[in-house]
Amino acid sequence: MRLRTKAYLLIGFIGLLMVTVSAVGWYALATLDRALHDVAEHQIPTLVEHKINPLINEQVGALISQDLPEVAGRYESITLMLNADRDMYQALVAEREALAASTPEAWEKAKQASEENLGQAEERVKKSLEKYDSPTLRELYQKFQEAFQAWKSVTSEVVAKAAHPDQREAATEISRAASVAHFDEARHILDVMQDEQQAQIERVLKATAERNSMIAANQRYPDDCSADRGDQPSDPK
Repeated sequence: MRLRTKAYLLIGFIGLLMVTVSAVGWYALATLDRALHDVAEHQIPTLVEHKINPLINEQVGALISQDLPEVAGRYESITLMLNADRDMYQALVAEREALAASTPEAWEKAKQASEENLGQAEERVKKSLEKYDSPTLRELYQKFQEAFQAWKSVTSEVVAKAAHPDQREAATEISRAASVAHFDEARHILDVMQDEQQAQIERVLKATAERNSMIAANQRYPDDCSADRGDQPSDPK
């Protein structure tokens, strides 16, 4: 066979190969285009509608509308209790200042401080349970009210007696005994209330984590995708 003939055959073969490759490439691109079109037009909207949107509604929606407000509200409740505890301590300080007052003006100042801090403490504890409480917190609040009112009565008596020099010795004895006892009891209950509120916060956080885990599991193993769960149809015998 002549060299020229071989060259023509080689060129023809290369041309045929290029045409074949081009045809295969065009077919592959057309198939890919149809596949991408199907994904964009059908599969992605279905995925968004049936998987992504429910995930957002269940997980993010509950987190924003329920969990975060409750956690923030309970932390605010604890802050109010801490401030009430500070008010109670300031009222106790005012009681001691009334006993030590050397002038009517000093006694009057101590009396006003006592009344102001007692009122603030009572109001703050009440406000701390307006939005988020629990059966345990309501029971503790009732006990706190009883202890606080008992202390309020005693400390007010001490301050009143401190205005009279001849009654200060008796007032001092009441302050050291009954007043301190009721004060400690009320503060202890308030501490327990803070612990209970913290426990409620941990309950919410735990429930949130469990719900998120369950949602993630449902997304990983949907009921209608047995293959994803590893369920294989049994071989017919």
